[in-house]
Amino acid sequence: SEAEDDDDDDDAGANRGGLRWAEAAPARPAKRPKPETVDAAAEDAKADADEMVLASDAAPRTADDYERALVSRADDAGTWTAYARVLLAEDDATGARAVLERGL
Repeated sequence: SEAEDDDDDDDAGANRGGLRWAEAAPARPAKRPKPETVDAAAEDAKADADEMVLASDAAPRTADDYERALVSRADDAGTWTAYARVLLAEDDATGARAVLERGL
């Protein structure tokens, strides 16, 4: 019948001018070069040293020490004011004010 012939023509047209998956597939991107490997032992040693500083009862001395201490003792007003005193000793009044405002 004529309806069946029309269906055959549609299938044939799809194969002749249609898009083939192999042609449509995007090319694979080039592999990225591996980043330089970092010495894992050195990273572990630094992390262990940082952990010991945090765990020790030694008073913080630098701004970085105070920032680390405040992570675990954010509610300790004495730590905030001591940090501000350290910054004032370094003639950083703006930094001391910012620390005290953060502590509020």
